[in-house]
Amino acid sequence: MCQAIPREVLRIEAGKAQVLIDGRPTWVLTQALPDLRRGEFVLVYAGQALQRMDREEAETLLQEITDLDAMFDSLFEEPPDAPAEASLVPSVKGEAS
Repeated sequence: MCQAIPREVLRIEAGKAQVLIDGRPTWVLTQALPDLRRGEFVLVYAGQALQRMDREEAETLLQEITDLDAMFDSLFEEPPDAPAEASLVPSVKGEAS
């Protein structure tokens, strides 16, 4: 699923800005956002900066995304003391344990 995610602008060059995506500096197009400045937050989707975002709103949204990811990941974790029959991943008959 594709999502528009807030990103902080690290660098600006003609018609593009560098932002961090998954920890890597990545260039996105910024033609729709004149006078963009380093340190501003933009909403990025499919390699395009769509709009500016208020820093507080961007940081709140990023935290909510992080919390959702953690909650989703926890749904698929097995408790450390769970008996084998309580496993979330069914075993295949005849498979050695």
